Amino acid sequence: MSKVMIIDDEMDSCELIEYHIKQHCPSLELMAIYTNPLEGLEAIKETPPDLLFLDIKMPSMSGFDLLSSLDDISFEIIFITAHDEFALNAFKFSAIDYICKPFNKLEFVDGVRKYHKRIKK
Repeated sequence: MSKVMIIDDEMDSCELIEYHIKQHCPSLELMAIYTNPLEGLEAIKETPPDLLFLDIKMPSMSGFDLLSSLDDISFEIIFITAHDEFALNAFKFSAIDYICKPFNKLEFVDGVRKYHKRIKK
């Protein structure tokens, strides 16, 4: 079972991601949800997840700033954001997927499928 963390400043988005994990992705175990990216960063440093669902535009720190603050990124990343203009930069961080809000079940499950495919290699 893969351990998952969500970092997104919008609680509605976090709840939707959590719903899709529970309903459609039994291979994922939700460790924690953070609406404050600084708290999420500290949690990653303490106990890194296997998979991070990460928003990009957040107050105090962007998702890119968060990742750049880490010495080592030992986990996989799926960006979930309302901003499609950052996709190219997301893939510089070896993102598995870049899902634009609002998203649906198929997009979400496809991103998780890509995650499983990558970790099997």
